[in-house]
Order: sequence, then structure tokens, then C-alpha cells
Amino acid sequence: QRLNSLDIKIHHTPRPCILMADLPANPLLYDDQAPQPPQEDLPVDHVVSAPSCPLASPPPVEERACSNPGCARPGDTNKRCGKCLVSCYCSRECQVAHWKSHKAQCRLNRSFELSAATEEHLLCLNLDFERYFLDHFGGDERGYRRYKSHFDKLGDIGSTQGRSIGGITIGVLEVLRSGDRQKLEALEKLCEERCFDDPALTLETRKSLMEILEKEYEAGEVTEEELLDGVLALGRAHNLTMDGLCPAFFERAREGYNRLLGPDHEKTLEAEYSVTSQLRSEKEQVKLYKNLLNRTLRILGDHELTFDTANELGIKMKNKNDLEASMKYYDIALKGQLRLMGEEHQKTLRTLNNVGLLYHNMENWEKSLEFNRRALKGKEKVLGRTHPSTCTTLMNIANTYVDGLKDYANAEKMYRMALDGREKSFGKGHQDTKDCAKNLARLLFMMDDVKKLKELTKIENYPHLLREPDGIGDVLTRMIKKYNDENGFS
Repeated sequence: QRLNSLDIKIHHTPRPCILMADLPANPLLYDDQAPQPPQEDLPVDHVVSAPSCPLASPPPVEERACSNPGCARPGDTNKRCGKCLVSCYCSRECQVAHWKSHKAQCRLNRSFELSAATEEHLLCLNLDFERYFLDHFGGDERGYRRYKSHFDKLGDIGSTQGRSIGGITIGVLEVLRSGDRQKLEALEKLCEERCFDDPALTLETRKSLMEILEKEYEAGEVTEEELLDGVLALGRAHNLTMDGLCPAFFERAREGYNRLLGPDHEKTLEAEYSVTSQLRSEKEQVKLYKNLLNRTLRILGDHELTFDTANELGIKMKNKNDLEASMKYYDIALKGQLRLMGEEHQKTLRTLNNVGLLYHNMENWEKSLEFNRRALKGKEKVLGRTHPSTCTTLMNIANTYVDGLKDYANAEKMYRMALDGREKSFGKGHQDTKDCAKNLARLLFMMDDVKKLKELTKIENYPHLLREPDGIGDVLTRMIKKYNDENGFS
């Protein structure tokens, strides 16, 4: 028996990050809310020796300057701000003198948190635990080498989990506050979508890089164009965290590039693309994207921006249910990306995913499965098995198995792989993970598999499923209660 209201679809909410649908070129992923900072008393000296890692030789300790501006003496890494554990001082006197100006930064430091997945990745990189990444990337060592090449530029960032001296979180904060451009650029590469996919850390890193750029620009060490490159990158980071601040950065970049480089320059066109992505009117977006596509084809030819724009138009046409026009634009994007970047480039994989989803809407189930499998194969190799984008494609494949092929066994396998990946990336409490569990629950309901439903809805798993407001919660509760009554379970 199947309820009409319980279709196996991704649970749609206003948050773009949980839609199984098309992933834009600058996708919105999640908003990592930081906790409220603790009270703001004057800190005390914190003298703690950093723990040594039993599985790896600790790297040499880098000498750090005293955090009190104007003090020429080196700081003692065992004399730190007792609250944030980041700033270190040569003496108590310097710490007290610096507190008034450090207070606001201390609050920000204390509110900073690493995602569990990022912390685990960094710890395993520190331990040189290659096997962990080979498993993560399905045996392809290129992912590990890519991560490691960036990580080795960070220096000593700690060897333990948790917020303590010698811990990864404090080590990352020290990089963020270091003013060391090389380290920050390496950290930026690690936390971007192609690696850890940690939008909150991407934003913090680009904020720190922007501070360096602004100082260098004021000193005449970088050009205005380089400064605008940083502005555009920071806007994209704000876009990832969905904090509503990105339009101002995109507009500033567009205005600056247009003035410096002219309206037809590649960077001006890229900024225009970003500005268009933030418009509220889809009709206006379509109009401007079409104009931009014509211009990029004429000015840039085979270029990532040309195919990003075509992909966006494919999404917009699909949203308008003009599937033929959507396929036309996806075809431009996919053929160009395959020609320019190859099948394993992340943007090509995104378009493969989108084409698979379009075939799903056309009810061409075999074609949908074909393109989604191509996307999955590449994503597992390039991004890793637990990457959020990989999990999205797993969900799409599961939906095709359910809606079209009626292969519930394979659908369950795909949903469980996606759920495992999202648990590892986000944790069980994240809304994306809960939505994945909800899809699995609906499938188990259709399969009339009450035993698995009971396990899924246990208190240590996803008890919220029994409280879902859209009808499924009541249905699952009654189903489990009937099963318990018939079998004499409490």
C-alpha cells in the first residue's frame, strides 16, 4: 500500500542545500551557526604543555612573536590567552596590556568551531594516515596526494581532536590569525568544495586573506585588480554560508572590474554572472543569463564561465518545466566541459548529475541511471564517498530506482550509503542528514519493513521521524504500534 502524499522525493524546504535538484556553479551548501561566546572576564595565564601524538613524530615548534603589538620579544606558546588559547605572550604584563584590543578577537576565536569531518580529515593528514583517504576515495590515491600537498604547507596545527593546546581546532585558528598568506592559501584550498567542502571554514579563511590584501593594497604592494579578486572570492564564500552578505561583494567586484578592465573582460563577466545568481526574479535571471551566454560565447568561446552559464540556464528552464530547452542548454554545458576539462572535473560531474535528474523528470529511467552513475563514479574518485555532492547523486540514483525502476532493494542500498555519508560529513543532527533519513523511512514504509523502521527511529538514531508534521510521522507511529501489538512487544 502506498500513500499518495508519501512520494519518494527529497523533502523540499526553503533551504537550497537539501534539494536533490540541480547544483549551481556556486552551490549553497549549509550555514554553520557558531555558538554564543562565553562571558568576557579578563583572561588568566594558561600554562599547559601541548600533548604529543603517540602515532606520529610532532613537527618542530615554530617560534611565534608576542601577540602584544609593539613587543619585540618572542611569545611563549605555553603562556596563552586562557579563553581562546590562540594568542600567546611573553609575559603577564603584555597579556594585560593587549586585552582591551584582543577582547573582540577573543570572542570570535571562542565562537569558532571546526566541523567534525574537517577535524577528522586534518587529524588523519597529520598522522599521515594514507589508508583512511584511500578508503575515502575508493582506492584512488590522487585525492590523498591533493589533500597532503596543501596540508604540508600549514606547519604544526596540532595532533589531537578537541579544543585544547595541541588540538586541531586551536591549530587552525592559529593559521587563521597568523597573517601568513602562504598558509592561509593552503588552508583555503583544503576547505574548498573540491576537498573538505567546509563553507564555514572557507569563509573564515577568505576573511583572513582579505585582511592581508587590504593592508597590502594600502601599502601599494598589490594592485586594485588583485584586491577585487579577493572581494569576489569573499563574496562566493558568503554565498556558500547563505548569510545574505554576498550581493554587496559581487556588486563591488563587478563595478571595480568594469571600471578597471572594461565590460567585456573575463573577470567582469564572472562578476556579472555572480550578481545575476543573486537576483530574486527568475524571469530577470533567465534574461540576463541568456545575454551573458551570448557574450561569453562571442568573447571567451570555450571557457568555464560559458558552460557555467549554460548549466544555469538548463536549471532555470527545468524549473519552468521547459524540458526541451533545459536539455539544449545542458548539452552545450556538458559537451563543452567534456571538451575543455574532461569527465572527472567537478563542474562536468555536476552537469552529469543535472542531466540525470532531467531524464528522471522525463521518466527516461535508464538514461537517468546512466548519467547519475557516471556522475557517481567520478565524484567518488574526485571528491570522496562521503562528500555531500556524492551523497546528492546517491540520493538521485535511489529516487530513480524507486520512482521508475521499482527496484527497492537497490534504492535502500543507495539511501543508506547517502545517509552514512551525510552522517560522517554533517552528523546526525544536521537537517540534510535528517532529510535523508526521512527518505529512507518512506521507502521502508513502502516495503512494509517494520523491523528496519523501528531501528531507524530509535532514540539514538532518528526519533524525530515519528514527529514529522507532514503526515508521515503519524503513519509510521501507527505502523510500528500495530506491529508491536501483534508481536507482543512493548
